[in-house]
Amino acid sequence: MSLSVRACCRCGQERKFLEQQQENSESALLHLADQHRTAVAQLEHESLQLKHQLLRGLCDTLTNHKDGQHSQY
Repeated sequence: MSLSVRACCRCGQERKFLEQQQENSESALLHLADQHRTAVAQLEHESLQLKHQLLRGLCDTLTNHKDGQHSQY
Protein backbone atom coordinates (compact mmCIF):
# COMPACT_ATOMS: atom_id res chain seq x y z
CA MET A 1 0.00 0.00 0.00
CA SER A 2 1.37 3.37 -0.91
CA LEU A 3 1.82 6.16 1.60
CA SER A 4 -1.05 8.23 0.17
CA VAL A 5 -3.48 5.30 0.39
CA ARG A 6 -2.42 4.61 4.00
CA ALA A 7 -2.82 8.30 4.82
CA CYS A 8 -6.26 8.28 3.25
CA CYS A 9 -7.26 5.20 5.26
CA ARG A 10 -5.97 6.87 8.40
CA CYS A 11 -8.03 9.98 7.59
CA GLY A 12 -11.08 7.81 7.08
CA GLN A 13 -10.50 6.01 10.36
CA GLU A 14 -10.00 9.29 12.18
CA ARG A 15 -13.14 10.73 10.60
CA LYS A 16 -15.17 7.68 11.64
CA PHE A 17 -13.68 7.86 15.13
CA LEU A 18 -14.56 11.55 15.45
CA GLU A 19 -18.08 10.96 14.12
CA GLN A 20 -18.56 8.15 16.64
CA GLN A 21 -17.25 10.39 19.43
CA GLN A 22 -19.72 13.10 18.38
CA GLU A 23 -22.61 10.62 18.35
CA ASN A 24 -21.60 9.29 21.77
CA SER A 25 -21.38 12.81 23.18
CA GLU A 26 -24.79 13.77 21.79
CA SER A 27 -26.32 10.57 23.15
CA ALA A 28 -24.80 11.15 26.59
CA LEU A 29 -26.06 14.75 26.66
CA LEU A 30 -29.57 13.66 25.67
CA HIS A 31 -29.51 11.03 28.40
CA LEU A 32 -28.37 13.59 30.99
CA ALA A 33 -31.03 16.06 29.87
CA ASP A 34 -33.68 13.35 30.20
CA GLN A 35 -32.45 12.45 33.69
CA HIS A 36 -32.53 16.12 34.66
CA ARG A 37 -36.10 16.56 33.35
CA THR A 38 -37.18 13.48 35.29
CA ALA A 39 -35.55 14.73 38.50
CA VAL A 40 -37.12 18.19 38.14
CA ALA A 41 -40.55 16.66 37.46
CA GLN A 42 -40.21 14.48 40.57
CA LEU A 43 -39.25 17.49 42.71
CA GLU A 44 -42.18 19.50 41.34
CA HIS A 45 -44.54 16.62 42.09
CA GLU A 46 -43.25 16.29 45.66
CA SER A 47 -43.47 20.04 46.16
CA LEU A 48 -47.10 20.13 44.97
CA GLN A 49 -47.98 17.21 47.23
CA LEU A 50 -46.48 19.01 50.22
CA LYS A 51 -48.24 22.26 49.27
CA HIS A 52 -51.60 20.50 49.06
CA GLN A 53 -50.97 18.72 52.34
CA LEU A 54 -50.16 22.02 54.04
CA LEU A 55 -53.21 23.73 52.52
CA ARG A 56 -55.48 20.90 53.67
CA GLY A 57 -54.01 21.20 57.15
CA LEU A 58 -54.53 24.95 57.15
CA CYS A 59 -58.13 24.58 55.94
CA ASP A 60 -58.81 21.99 58.64
CA THR A 61 -57.30 24.27 61.27
CA LEU A 62 -59.33 27.26 60.12
CA THR A 63 -62.52 25.19 59.93
CA ASN A 64 -61.96 23.81 63.43
CA HIS A 65 -61.18 27.28 64.75
CA LYS A 66 -64.33 28.73 63.12
CA ASP A 67 -66.44 25.93 64.62
CA GLY A 68 -65.05 26.66 68.08
CA GLN A 69 -62.97 23.53 68.28
CA HIS A 70 -59.75 25.03 69.56
CA SER A 71 -56.91 22.65 70.16
CA GLN A 72 -54.52 23.30 72.98
CA TYR A 73 -50.84 22.74 72.51
